[in-house]
Amino acid sequence: MRRIPCGSFRRTTRAGTELREETVQSLSTQRIPSKDILAYWSDVVCRTYAPVTADFPTDRPFAARLDIKQIGRTSLTRVRSSDALYRRTPDNIRTSQTDDYLLALPLKGQQAFSQAGRTTRLGAGDLCLIDTARPYDLSCEDYEALHLKVPRAELDLRLPRAEAVSAMRVAAAGRYARLASTMLRATMETVDSNDSAPLMLSSTLIDLVALAFDECFNGISEGDGRYGRIVEQAQAMIRERLFDPDFDVACVPSAIGVSARTLSRAFAQRGITPAKWMWGQRLEAARTMLRTGNGRHSVSEVAMKCGFNDFSHFSRAFKARYGQTPSATLGEGRCPEVAPLH
Repeated sequence: MRRIPCGSFRRTTRAGTELREETVQSLSTQRIPSKDILAYWSDVVCRTYAPVTADFPTDRPFAARLDIKQIGRTSLTRVRSSDALYRRTPDNIRTSQTDDYLLALPLKGQQAFSQAGRTTRLGAGDLCLIDTARPYDLSCEDYEALHLKVPRAELDLRLPRAEAVSAMRVAAAGRYARLASTMLRATMETVDSNDSAPLMLSSTLIDLVALAFDECFNGISEGDGRYGRIVEQAQAMIRERLFDPDFDVACVPSAIGVSARTLSRAFAQRGITPAKWMWGQRLEAARTMLRTGNGRHSVSEVAMKCGFNDFSHFSRAFKARYGQTPSATLGEGRCPEVAPLH
């Protein structure tokens, strides 16, 4: 095995200028000089997913290809690769600022993940979630897979116990696992990253991932099942009336036929309150409008449309969640975006 630490590849062309691969949607070892292939591919993996230390067999040629699509706040990739072992070490974590979950969906070959004392071997169609904020090992054997990188805040909002299910396998036969798998494959094949649709599609993909893991690990009793149905009804109603200025979470209990206390208990099973979930959805809607509106609406207009009557509260909440002001996000939306490699 040959070990390649993160950052070994010098990203320059023959002319000595820096490679601008942030504009490229497909990366391959095919035209890389053989002496640089392993360092090059290690660098691609580090920039796309998270910094890792890579080990490669030395008794056979190595080849790999990565196709990338930026889908809203998520990054969807398809990777085809020879055997490799990737380790995210404490040193990698200290020197990087990634704070994402990585969903793996093998299509061919084998993948094995180890994290938090668990090791899970995946076959085609299985799902597995990895927390990039903690050490992990990923072993790959001549494989093809889809990987969805999801910001921690986005998945934690829908699956509060996401950390607890890292490196646990969701079988391909699961109801929502099949649905998530189908959606991810279709998105990779058909969706154009330059369309506005991916900004809304990303929320659907994250919802399906959360449902797949929630179905497999959290539905344990009749009471929990009832609470799950209550939450689903409430969430559907909130989404339907998200832009209604007269709508408030206090309207939900009577509309779905439960008490306010029961509604709160149902959401508490997922580690969140109904109001916090609703405001999270409104913030996400506001962010989508700011990024896709091409400057047609001011920040205050977007805030009002998404149910925020207090502009200063909207700005503070927005910056706390996304790390930038609404005005900065609006500025990004005035020009085409190019998805960088991370």
